[in-house]
Amino acid sequence: MVKIFFPNMIMWIQRGGNELAASKRVIFNTQPKWGKMDIRNYLRAVYGVEPLKINTMNYEGKTKRVRYGWKKEKDWKKVIVTFAESFGQQAEPSTQNTPTDTTTKTTQ
Repeated sequence: MVKIFFPNMIMWIQRGGNELAASKRVIFNTQPKWGKMDIRNYLRAVYGVEPLKINTMNYEGKTKRVRYGWKKEKDWKKVIVTFAESFGQQAEPSTQNTPTDTTTKTTQ
């Protein structure tokens, strides 16, 4: 039995283009301290999906000049996850359960 513990793990989805939707990839942003296995366990536990491939990239926060000195934004990690099937998109509606229009119009 594997214990899963996610204290304060925050992941947010980043918007992608049409090429990402076609290739079944999703981009997440998260804190830099989370590894690939943590991300894989998180997606299994929270979303119930099995990722095929996880790519990660670390980014340093920007340093900006403010009125009274310098300000540094938080560091973050970009995570590109590839799934076997599309993630977060609705399935195509089936035509079997849709009601048909049975009324007929007569012209006089």
